Amino acid sequence: MSLTIIHVKEHGDLDKEYIVLAATGTTNLWYYMISDSTYHGDGTTSNKHRHVFDFDELPAITLHSGDLVLLYTKKGKFSITDLQGDKKAYFVYWGLDETVWNKDGDEAVLIKVANKTKKSV
Repeated sequence: MSLTIIHVKEHGDLDKEYIVLAATGTTNLWYYMISDSTYHGDGTTSNKHRHVFDFDELPAITLHSGDLVLLYTKKGKFSITDLQGDKKAYFVYWGLDETVWNKDGDEAVLIKVANKTKKSV
């Protein structure tokens, strides 16, 4: 996988909460989804994914090694900032009215989807 989770920042604060992803190679952001999963009472991770963000809702973005994606939970406007060394930071907004990454702790899950089919119901 050519994208990795660096960290979740300011979890539990809607105005500041975001997750940072870094490209480790060339990849299309459309192939990724991110979600949170909860924990069982014994502290192990469950397979219940409560919030899912599908990056294919964005314009097509080809990431290169060293590029960053900052996914904010709150509402905002997509933007791109140039970084040193021809790298870029992509500011993406989930558009939610509540936090995803609780103060109690969730697990951030990055998923690469090789093939995807969608159908309206």
